[in-house]
Amino acid sequence: MNFYKLYSLTKIGEKYVSNKISELNMHYTDYQICSYLYFHRSISQDQISENLMIDKTTTSKALKKLEEIHFIIRRQDTNNRRKNIVDLSDKGIEHIKNYVNIHNNWFEDVCNELSEDEQEQFENILNKVLKSANSKM
Repeated sequence: MNFYKLYSLTKIGEKYVSNKISELNMHYTDYQICSYLYFHRSISQDQISENLMIDKTTTSKALKKLEEIHFIIRRQDTNNRRKNIVDLSDKGIEHIKNYVNIHNNWFEDVCNELSEDEQEQFENILNKVLKSANSKM
């Protein structure tokens, strides 16, 4: 198997999303964070980095920018003052709500070339590969 086929598919998806979100004046990382926050409210900055697999410095820079444009709100965790809790602001929700499913819509469209059985098999295979990959970390 050739890893670069999967890598290429991922990069094509990222490029597609980047083109779609260009009207929001966001970078791909900003979009990832806002989309994640749309579905996961009141989450720590560290959890964002970990769950999106983005290094902490990149996450911090992106959050600073998103905070400056009032897309997110950061506050200190009352239980641990060294942690920041992050939420989308009302402005952030309004701007991102029509864009949160771009990846899924694109992938669904791409997979329309497959029959329903093939799509189910593909999903099952991806789940197995992901499980295996996670066990190797």
